Amino acid sequence: MLDGDDAPSRGSSRTLGEGTEVRIPREVAAQGSAAPGKTLAEDANELAEDLRCSRRHVEQMDRDGRLGPRAIQLGRRRVWLRTEVEAWLKAGAPDRLAWISMREVRH
Repeated sequence: MLDGDDAPSRGSSRTLGEGTEVRIPREVAAQGSAAPGKTLAEDANELAEDLRCSRRHVEQMDRDGRLGPRAIQLGRRRVWLRTEVEAWLKAGAPDRLAWISMREVRH
C-alpha cells in the first residue's frame, strides 16, 4: 500500500511492484499526503465506510460509472486514491465521464 513517504510531490507515473505503473494525476499528487493516521489509498471496504454505504454499493457504482475516480490495481487489491475521492466529493460527486472531463479541463 502507498503511504505518505512514498507519494510523489508532483504528478507523475509510479511503478509499484512487478512493473505495475500507476499514473497519479497532478491535482491529486499536489494535494499532498492523506490525513494523519490514514493511508493514501483505500479499498472498497474502507471507501464504503467513508461514504457510509455498503461495499456492494461501491462496487456497483464503480461498474455503472457513477463513482468518478477509477480504482487502481495493487496486486490483488483494487484501491482508490483517498485524495482523488475527496476531490471528487468536493466537486459534487459527478459520474465518471463528468469527473474525467472536469479533470481534463483543469490541465
